[in-house]
Amino acid sequence: MSLTRDQQSWEHFGREDPLWAVATEEGRRHGGWDEEAFFAGGRREVDAVFGFLEQAGIAVRPGDALDFGCGAGRLSRALAGRFGRVVGADLSQPMLDVAARLNADRPALTFTRVTSPAGLDAHRGGHDFVLSLIVLQHVTDRAVVRGYLRALASALRPGGVAVVQLPSAVAARIHWHPARVLGRHAPRLLLRGPERYRPYAMSLTALPEAEARAALEHDGARVEHVVDDNRAGSALIASRAYVVVRAP
Repeated sequence: MSLTRDQQSWEHFGREDPLWAVATEEGRRHGGWDEEAFFAGGRREVDAVFGFLEQAGIAVRPGDALDFGCGAGRLSRALAGRFGRVVGADLSQPMLDVAARLNADRPALTFTRVTSPAGLDAHRGGHDFVLSLIVLQHVTDRAVVRGYLRALASALRPGGVAVVQLPSAVAARIHWHPARVLGRHAPRLLLRGPERYRPYAMSLTALPEAEARAALEHDGARVEHVVDDNRAGSALIASRAYVVVRAP
């Protein structure tokens, strides 16, 4: 299992354009994000997640939360308004540096570097809530994705809840887009290449639902809901949000 290529890419994004890399909206490149608007989008995402959980009758204790793949802390900051303690984890140190700077006014929010599934061992059984949105789809190695799914489920305390998003299928025309193929084989060339191709430097990985379920349920947790969502940004990508609960 290797994350070397992914780490190189996200360290580059963290240095060059961290807010746009987290929320790739048109017109937001090169510092186009206003910080207030950036974090407001994170609040809307987190509010939508908790709105669904409430409708589904799933209660979440307001103790400790983990935002996995936190990037610049967009969702971490929103979670800090709901939990007593929040840890944002990411493999990119430049992203973590940005997150710490932008969230220095949130004492309950801390950030840590995690560069492999084993890096989450310290979080085993340590969180009441785990969130990971638009993260695992950018992990190139599917074995690593499965490892992260197992580790995120294991990070839950008894009675804890996780919401994890991951595509289950990607249309061939997207997966085999010439720029994305180049990104898989020569990521640094593409990162430095023409502006219009840079989004394709982000790898795009899918895991069939059955495999994702098996990984999430390996350690006594269970998948309560699987929800279609549009977070992957295209109708050609079948994106899923998994709601996972560990028995009390």
